[in-house]
Amino acid sequence: MSLKLNKVEEKIQLEAIANDERRLSKVLAPDSKARGRGAKGFSSVLGDIYFELGTAYYQQERENKTIREYLALAGHYLTEKSAYPSEPATVPTEFEKALALAVCFGTKEDVAKALSVSNDYIFTPTDDEMRRHYQLSMDYLHFVRAYLSSSTVDLNKVEAAIKSCKEANAWKLDAVQTHAKLTAIAAIVKSDAAKWNSALSILVAEHKEESIRGGYQRLNLAFIALPALLLAKLGIAKTMTCSVSSPYLPLSLL
Repeated sequence: MSLKLNKVEEKIQLEAIANDERRLSKVLAPDSKARGRGAKGFSSVLGDIYFELGTAYYQQERENKTIREYLALAGHYLTEKSAYPSEPATVPTEFEKALALAVCFGTKEDVAKALSVSNDYIFTPTDDEMRRHYQLSMDYLHFVRAYLSSSTVDLNKVEAAIKSCKEANAWKLDAVQTHAKLTAIAAIVKSDAAKWNSALSILVAEHKEESIRGGYQRLNLAFIALPALLLAKLGIAKTMTCSVSSPYLPLSLL
């Protein structure tokens, strides 16, 4: 049995899994070419393969223990990649994925490393327009990391960012998804389960749309709504009950 979460056909998915399993064996070999790419390159390759396999195993409904193990390793290596002071990411979503994997499946050490990564390596805009484009996403990541560090955030700043998401010139992604993420983190601080669940529902619905009709149709990124799962874990840790039920939000893995 497998979950139908995007447009990839079953045969192609199974072939991709077999190919990634072969790749993993080669990369882990003592004489692998990947080891010659330096620490960051090696971490990047391993992180990507473990992510592809972990999410694919979830889609194929393999054992939760194996899925967690692979996603934890993905978080470990992708966080390692983010921490190396070279070739910083050009968009913050790459770090957001690593952070979500570390928080949901990794060790305390993985989370600590994610919290220590400089903003300069999370996102390096090529121009002012790109900086403005991703500013609210960076604000959100700042609030999440602040919460993970101290279990609270400056709610006045979060509310200001939430309002910015709804301004006339706001990016469409900010108007819906970043708004929902910011609303969720504020709700977690306030222990407002209703607003938290509402925000999670929006994020999962947006993720499903992207998986069925958007850019995730043929990507393993479709299988788990990682931003929503991160916020779900933080809320559950405050003893709130998640009422959002979706295969894109696998609470059973937490």
